[in-house]
Amino acid sequence: MTKFWIIAVSIFIITTLIIAKFTLKKFRSESDDREWRLWSGRSTYWQLTSLCSFGITVFIMFALKWINVVTF
Repeated sequence: MTKFWIIAVSIFIITTLIIAKFTLKKFRSESDDREWRLWSGRSTYWQLTSLCSFGITVFIMFALKWINVVTF
């Protein structure tokens, strides 16, 4: 079970960093500076980033389960 959580958390962090690297500048340039400085602009971005990263992590974990690398 420890192996599962270590792999899942590391995949989540890596995918979050990759998504943020490719989308942060575009999202920030499209949004208003005032909105970005307030909490609502940043929180919306990070919620969407976290949700996408979670979905990718779930998909990768099921793929790893399918090829018998990780057991649930």
